[in-house]
Amino acid sequence: MKQLHKKFNDCQVKDLLTRYLKKKVEREEIQKVLDIKKTRFFALVKRLKDDSENFSVLYFRSIPACTISKDIETNIIKELNTEKDLIQAKEIPIKCYYSYIKEAIDNAIKVGSPSVSLCPGMVLFDKDLKFGWNQLIKSFKEIKEYTEDKNLVLLIEPGHKYETNLILTIEQCSSMIKVLKSEKFGILIDTGHANINGENLYENILKCKGIPLHIHLDDNKGDFDTHMVPGTGNIEFKPMFKALKKIEYCGFITIELGGNYILSPTSACRKSLQFVKGLI
Repeated sequence: MKQLHKKFNDCQVKDLLTRYLKKKVEREEIQKVLDIKKTRFFALVKRLKDDSENFSVLYFRSIPACTISKDIETNIIKELNTEKDLIQAKEIPIKCYYSYIKEAIDNAIKVGSPSVSLCPGMVLFDKDLKFGWNQLIKSFKEIKEYTEDKNLVLLIEPGHKYETNLILTIEQCSSMIKVLKSEKFGILIDTGHANINGENLYENILKCKGIPLHIHLDDNKGDFDTHMVPGTGNIEFKPMFKALKKIEYCGFITIELGGNYILSPTSACRKSLQFVKGLI
């Protein structure tokens, strides 16, 4: 059994299990994402039901491991409580996250980037989607105000069902842009995300004519965001490139490969480039 806590944090697993209990996600999908067996899955479900507030994915030993001194334990608890207060505060976390985003925007301008990508993220399990959508609008508007005098496009990137429940599709992204009523916003289309969501890239790209775009090109088999070399999964890229030509897209196409190519990046990059050249 792989160490789950090294791949996912408590909130991520708790959110997935909560969705399962609410019959929003199938057990098999969660097992595939978490890479766990059926026994482990139901053990985690039981742990969540027994003590939702203190739920953790950490494995608890029957024999105690090495202990720490009382002073160190007290300091750790103190720091954790400080973090908890920051998370629960209504204003502080938002300001903290905005400062990080603003710093990223400043860095993008310094290196001459024409755009930055904004990912919507998740609504926590105890909040409804309407609340999350309204908060997202507020966030985007504040970011827009910060970039009002900057020559920079704000690209909203639709995610996939395992990383967001706010903006999943290109159509939902277009709806958000209509609400924001600003030419500062565009769409970052990730082919892997679209494939997981079952989107028709050809039809959706045609609907994006006139909207600022950027393309992240990667492949998968429709089950998880594996960032494979284009042409090695099941995405149909030819119709997508036809659509890009029809809307006269002349921007960048970024090949976004996964960590499984770290040991042989050159070969993966060459294969990707060769594949794309064959479609242009």
